[in-house]
Amino acid sequence: MFAGAAAAGIGDWIAFSFFSALAQDYTGITPASAAAGMLVGARLVISIGWALVVFAAVLSAIQTACPSRRDGLRVAACRCGAIWDTPGASGRLARRGSRRTRRRIPATIRADAMLQITHSGVRAWAAALVRLASGSLLVAAPVVVVVVPFAYAVTAVHNDVLLAAGCGLSVSVGLDLRMREPVGSSMGVLVGAVAGMAAALLAGLVPGNGVMWIVPPLVALAVGLVDGLRTSSPRCYRHAVVETLTMSGLIGAGLLPALGVGGLLSCFLVTPPTAFIVGALARRPAGRPVVRPPVVLTFGSLAMLGFAIDGVTREGLRNGQPGGDALLNAAVSVPTAMIAVPIAMFLAARAAAAWIQPRLQVYRQLVEYLRVMWIPIGGFAFGYLAIILVFAGFSGMLARFDAGAFSGAGDAGIGEWIAFAFFRALAQDYPGIVPVSPGAWLLVGVQVILAVGWALVVFAAVMSSIQPRLERIARQALQSTGE
Repeated sequence: MFAGAAAAGIGDWIAFSFFSALAQDYTGITPASAAAGMLVGARLVISIGWALVVFAAVLSAIQTACPSRRDGLRVAACRCGAIWDTPGASGRLARRGSRRTRRRIPATIRADAMLQITHSGVRAWAAALVRLASGSLLVAAPVVVVVVPFAYAVTAVHNDVLLAAGCGLSVSVGLDLRMREPVGSSMGVLVGAVAGMAAALLAGLVPGNGVMWIVPPLVALAVGLVDGLRTSSPRCYRHAVVETLTMSGLIGAGLLPALGVGGLLSCFLVTPPTAFIVGALARRPAGRPVVRPPVVLTFGSLAMLGFAIDGVTREGLRNGQPGGDALLNAAVSVPTAMIAVPIAMFLAARAAAAWIQPRLQVYRQLVEYLRVMWIPIGGFAFGYLAIILVFAGFSGMLARFDAGAFSGAGDAGIGEWIAFAFFRALAQDYPGIVPVSPGAWLLVGVQVILAVGWALVVFAAVMSSIQPRLERIARQALQSTGE
C-alpha cells in the first residue's frame, strides 16, 4: 500500500502523517494504492476541516464560556415519589372514609403501589445499565481507534497490540465510571489513550514483555496524568495509596488478556513503591508540614524491592551469569525500573497534564457551537463528495473512450478513479494516474475550479447563515457568566 515503508518505524510514520496533514510529500514513504491514497486524502480533509471549522468556532467562543451541563438522574426516586404523591379516588376515599374503610382500602392501595414501585425500579435499573453500557462504549471506541493503529505502527506482535489496547480500554472506562462527571468521559478518553500508546511503546521497545519495565512506568504515568488534570489529586500518603491502588487495578485488568494473571499480580506488587513515590512528590497546601511516610508503606516498598532484586538475581543465575554479575545487574536494574523511571514518568506526566488542562477547557466551550454548525457543515461535505463522485465517473468514462487520456489508468477501477478525483479536488497529484490529453486536463481543471469554488463560496454562505445563531449563543454565554 505504501512504497518505501518496509523498514519504517513509528518515527517515520509520525513524520509522514505530519507532512501529509500539511499537504506536503514526505520523502521515503509514498502511497501506492487507492486505499492508501484515500487514507491520506481523508487525513488531509480532516486537517483542513479542523483548521477551518474549529478555529472559526474558537475565535467566536474565545470570550464566552458555555460548558455543557448534565443533570443528575433520579429516575427511580422521582417515579416512586410520583406514585405516592398522586392522590387517586381510593386515596381520597381513604382520607374521608370511616375507620373501617381506612383499615380495608390502604391494603389494596399499598399492594398496587408497591407493584408499580417494583416495576418502576426494575425499569430504572435497566435504563441505568443501558446508559452505563452505552457510555462505556462511547468512551472505549475513541481509545480503540487511537491506540490500535498506533500500536500496530510500533510493533507487529499481536500480543503487544492486545496489551496496549487492553490497558487503554481499562483505564478509560474505569476513570469514566469512577468520576461520574461531565468531564469524566473526556478525561477518561484522554488518559486511556495516552496510557495505551505508552503501553504500546514500552511493549514494542522492551523485548519479551518484561513486566518490570512495563508495569511501574505505566502505573506512575496514569497516576501522574490524573494528578495533573486535577481529577483526583493525592495530598497525602493515604490518598496516594488509594489512587495508586486504583490505577494498578485498572491497568492490571487491562493487562490480563495479554499477560495473564502474572500481569495483574505485578501491578499490585508495584503499588507500595509507586504509592511511596506519589506520596513523597504530592503537592501539599502551603504551610502544611511534611508528613513522614507510614511504616507499613515503607517496609512494603523495601520488601517489594528486595523481592524484585532476588527474582532478577535468580533469573541471571539461571541464564548462566556469575553470582556477582547477576547481583550487580539486579541491584542496578531493579531500582532503575521501579524507582528512577517511575519518578521521571510521574513528574513528566503531571507537568504535561497540568500544562494542557486549562487548554482543554476551550473544547468544552465549543460544544454548543459545533451543535449549530454540524448540519450545515454536513450539507457542505455532502456537496463536496458529490463533486468528487461525479468527476470520478467522468474521468473513468473518458478513459474508456480515449485510452491515451490518462497515463497509468489501464486497469483502474472505480476505487482508483474516486481516489484520483479526491486528490484532484484538493489540488494534489494522485500517484499512478496522470492526465495526458487536453481533454483530461480540461476535465481536471473544471473539477478543481468547482471544488475550490464550492469550498470558498458555499462554505462562506454556510458560515454567514449560522452566524446569527453563533452570536445568540455568545450572548447567552455572556449573560450566564454575568449572572
